[in-house]
Amino acid sequence: MKRMGAALDPTMIPTVPRDWCSKRAISRIRVAAGRKWLDLRVIESRETLRVELAETLVSLGLMDLDGGVVRSPHRIFTQTVAAWAWENGYTGLPEDH
Repeated sequence: MKRMGAALDPTMIPTVPRDWCSKRAISRIRVAAGRKWLDLRVIESRETLRVELAETLVSLGLMDLDGGVVRSPHRIFTQTVAAWAWENGYTGLPEDH
């Protein structure tokens, strides 16, 4: 690779300035101590929901509970997940992006 005619040093590790993210952040979130978050990206969370919401999955014709299903626009299912999370003491869902 070359930049403006000069060879790049392959031993150089590119770095992002420490304040790069903070200058571009539009919000911040802090989880209060003792709060539970349901992280649907974690397989253990989906395994728990697969068991707990098995009847709902079957009734909606959903064959399996994977990452696509929990993030789907299937409103009945996502509201069922939200209700289950609330009833089981979860405060919220972490942002997926």
